[in-house]
Amino acid sequence: FFTLAEMVLEVAGASLAAELAPTRLRGTYLALFGACFGVACGFSPIVAGTLLEARLPALIWTIQLAAATFAAAGLVALALLHRRGPVPGA
Repeated sequence: FFTLAEMVLEVAGASLAAELAPTRLRGTYLALFGACFGVACGFSPIVAGTLLEARLPALIWTIQLAAATFAAAGLVALALLHRRGPVPGA
């Protein structure tokens, strides 16, 4: 499931980031989008390893659920804001 989700997220997430970005900042938005994956790939094994050593494996899933819920809510909020059109003066 991870690979499937990653394949969908890479396409949809990059597309959304490019669509929401102002034309002159599109590269910056896409770079930050990509950097988030790098940070997650470096940080998550440390957190997961620490939790496993502390014998708290269920907390790994709880953190993932919270992060996924937060991300989904953010995407819904972005979609709703984008549907309304540009903010005046932005």
